[in-house]
Amino acid sequence: MKSLIAAVAALHFMPAQRWHASQIINPDGHPRSANSTAKAIEISNSIRKAIGLQLVEMVPGTKAGVGIVTVTSGGLNTYLLDKAGLVTRDQRRSETKKDPSDNEPDLRANYYAVIKGLIDDEFRAARLAAGDNFGAALGEKGELKVWGTFRDDEGKASFSSDVKTQLLHTFVSVLGRTTARPQYDPISSITGGENHLVALTMRSEVYSWGIGGSGQLGLRVLVRHKQDALVPQRVHEAGEVWAWGMNSVGQLGIGERDDGVSQPTRLPVLSPANMGGDRVVQLGIPEEHEGFAGKGTRGAECVAEPVLVPLPAAVEGDPVVRISCGPQYNMAVTKEGVLLSWGVGLQGELGLAGNAESAVTPQVVVRKEGSWAVEQVSYGWQHVIGLFRKREDDES
Repeated sequence: MKSLIAAVAALHFMPAQRWHASQIINPDGHPRSANSTAKAIEISNSIRKAIGLQLVEMVPGTKAGVGIVTVTSGGLNTYLLDKAGLVTRDQRRSETKKDPSDNEPDLRANYYAVIKGLIDDEFRAARLAAGDNFGAALGEKGELKVWGTFRDDEGKASFSSDVKTQLLHTFVSVLGRTTARPQYDPISSITGGENHLVALTMRSEVYSWGIGGSGQLGLRVLVRHKQDALVPQRVHEAGEVWAWGMNSVGQLGIGERDDGVSQPTRLPVLSPANMGGDRVVQLGIPEEHEGFAGKGTRGAECVAEPVLVPLPAAVEGDPVVRISCGPQYNMAVTKEGVLLSWGVGLQGELGLAGNAESAVTPQVVVRKEGSWAVEQVSYGWQHVIGLFRKREDDES
């Protein structure tokens, strides 16, 4: 029987010592029965290591068969978007009801629940982005809702000049003000860093806001004007590939290393003129990368310019269509649904056999001969979430 349900696969670190079956909460507030088609299981072990690949088959929407179309992770949270435009978030005991006798916060996700603040007849989510302490949803009409907060290096929380933490899911315009209803230059794409957001408008302009202490906003933000950075500001008109921010280990790929680049800098090596007419169609935003070879000294063996990544023979003729960059590791998804990983993942984020903690070249995590095809991956804090699809030729 062919599966009509999308599956979420998680590779993550869970600091617990027992098997834990998570509840799925229906929109009416009641837990689904154990034999429901929607199941979520989180597995952990006593050695504080990742459990490898696990599947969470679930339908977060209000109707059976309304499958997941997008998964997004940020910090400790995971957000799911289904075909009905509903956004579902993992809920944690520390955020709901905590046992008074328990002095340790429980970071395990107990269940997934639809975010009611995003259920609006005039707003339908089409894309998601997340950071360490915030979430964002882009509507079908180009409007943007954001919630949470940005935290600087000292732990100070700021959402805007007068709001520390935005608890409600509020409209934010790229014109520089938060409004009750959207007044905006329509946005076509969003992406989130740890504590900042970047938006591309339909006019091909890039806007950024949040915390920019390392130049990640692409703006020169002086200390006395830090609050101004919390308002969306234009970075540069879109064109070729540009990069900015911290560059201590050459992660920007501009051909040199320095502490940081505060203004957008073009990457000539990724210009269509230098790529035989090909154009870059997707970029990943890592927290920070470092060399994996040699002594492993921070930045000692860094690559200062973009280079082609050698792919394994198993994906020859199967092009990469999606990428995701974690703090020290990368994930790639091919057209045929193969998942590759490489880099350093000390908590099992790579998802490799034997809990391998590093790989200097891409390794196959999910094979094209398997029962599942990978469509998308997203990294969080010490975990990776993937959207898997049952292969049509698999009848099991």
